[in-house]
Amino acid sequence: MEDSTIHVFNSLIGEEEDLTWEALKEALLERYGGHDEGDVYEQLTELKQEGTVEEYITKFEYLTAQIPKLPEKQF
Repeated sequence: MEDSTIHVFNSLIGEEEDLTWEALKEALLERYGGHDEGDVYEQLTELKQEGTVEEYITKFEYLTAQIPKLPEKQF
C-alpha cells in the first residue's frame, strides 16, 4: 500500500525537481481526489470490497485519514 504512494511521489519529484508545496498539493488532489467531509461518513458506511483486500484497506485508510478523530457516536 505504501509502495504505490511512494511511487507517485517519486514520479512527481522526477517530473519537477523544484516541486513546491502548492504544486505537490495540486498533484496529490488530482491523483487521489479532494475530500468533502460531509460525505466521508457516508462513503465509509457504503464501502464494500470490490477488488483485492489491499485495495479495500487502501480506500478505508484514505477515508479514515480525512477524519481527525471519529466521534464516539460513530462506534
